[in-house]
Amino acid sequence: MVYLLPTFISFSIGYLLLRLILRRDAPPLPLMFFFSASAGMGVSAIIVFSSLVFLGKLAAWYAIGIHILLLVALAALTGKLLPPGQRFPLGEVKGSDLVGLSLLGLCMIPVVSHALLYPQGGWDAWSCWNLKARFIFLGGEDWKNMFDPLLWRSNIAYPLLLPCLNVWSWCFGKDPAGAVPLANSCLITFVTAGTLLFSIKKLAGRLHAILAPVWLLSILFAVKLASSQYSDLMVGNYYLAAAVAYLYFEKTGARAWLAVTALMLGFLSFTKSEGLVLALVTAFTVIAIRAVRSPDRKELRRDAAAFFVTLIAASLPTI
Repeated sequence: MVYLLPTFISFSIGYLLLRLILRRDAPPLPLMFFFSASAGMGVSAIIVFSSLVFLGKLAAWYAIGIHILLLVALAALTGKLLPPGQRFPLGEVKGSDLVGLSLLGLCMIPVVSHALLYPQGGWDAWSCWNLKARFIFLGGEDWKNMFDPLLWRSNIAYPLLLPCLNVWSWCFGKDPAGAVPLANSCLITFVTAGTLLFSIKKLAGRLHAILAPVWLLSILFAVKLASSQYSDLMVGNYYLAAAVAYLYFEKTGARAWLAVTALMLGFLSFTKSEGLVLALVTAFTVIAIRAVRSPDRKELRRDAAAFFVTLIAASLPTI
């Protein structure tokens, strides 16, 4: 049960951060929950990575302390800058949202069942992603040995978002529990399916929203990949979140959504090499579209500044 605490802390940080960025332009609360989970996971992974950069090794006290300080700071800013009605608008939750969540829970049963049959995940999980996480958690100052060329089959050049996320949960225990990568794999799948469900419900219509996660999680390969503990799950999740955020920007014109798009692309760049390429191509595509569609050069410069400042900040671990 102790491993639920870091997940809750990450979610809370992501929720408060997005509330401060989006304010009145925030999406309905159910979709906000899934966006918050994605943002929180990215922030937590970056905090853990910063321990490796600044201290030369993992320090659980540092990771936990930075999380708590950030959570307190965001809570204070939220209480000061946002009116009570914008902080936690439970009134936005409708009966159809609860039905959608119930359906999503049913669709997750095959994923969880399959994951329990393969607790170590797929080949890339135990030979790459979980191996890197154990190097970070157990290696002390020797964690960099995971980049030894002798371990080339472990994809030593890949970024470390997923391993750092797993390590964040391990910071609350003494051992690298195998249940953590398994649970995170299912959680990422749930967040991705939930983002798909409630974004389509908002942007396209109720029927389409119901069909999307059912179709996705009824594909046997999707079920297998969802329980694989691979970083490909993170690539799909952050690219979907970035796409939905940009669609919201196109619909509302709110610059805050452009910043959220950049935030998700920054996290995407930290998932794996393919995610980095995808983030770069998407980032320049977004700005190219804005350049073509925006006749006001001043507005374009403001959009580009908000986009690239956020993108660079979220991409610092990759850079």
